[in-house]
Amino acid sequence: MVYEVEVSRPDGGRITRHGDPCYTGDKAEAAVRDALSARHRAAEATLDLAAHERRAKADDPLETAIERLRELLQAVKPNQRTAFWAYVIVRLNRPASSPR
Repeated sequence: MVYEVEVSRPDGGRITRHGDPCYTGDKAEAAVRDALSARHRAAEATLDLAAHERRAKADDPLETAIERLRELLQAVKPNQRTAFWAYVIVRLNRPASSPR
């Protein structure tokens, strides 16, 4: 059976359904069923890969630190971002010491 539904996922964010799924006919032809089945398997593989990548990033201390820097960057005004990055680079190159 074939139902069509329109969805969007802007910028990799949350999936939004537009309208309701619509029944398109009694039974799909074999070619349509095969195409939908292949797309379904491809979508599952894509989602599995994305989940695996998210888990891998969560376990990586460097990725965790970069995500924290991205969060901090959001609090910095756009005209001060160059200064922010200059500060980060200076601090990373400074010998280990306690923060001021």
